[in-house]
Amino acid sequence: MISAVGARILINAKINLGNSRNLMIAALILVIGIGCDSIPVAGNVTISGLALAAVAGIVMAQILPEGNDAYLTELSKIG
Repeated sequence: MISAVGARILINAKINLGNSRNLMIAALILVIGIGCDSIPVAGNVTISGLALAAVAGIVMAQILPEGNDAYLTELSKIG
């Protein structure tokens, strides 16, 4: 249910998933959010998979450079 709501938000916001950066961030969030149950931090404190996915998405959005995949356009001209 949560991933369906997330997909609807991406569609309504017209996020371009043809851009490799956006697709990679979305895929990372889905994989971590679905695949990770929880991670123990200290004692009884744990981080849920959804919280970890949100943090990973924010970090990746800051790290990955924004661009329009111009290198893919150049590669398509070659081949």
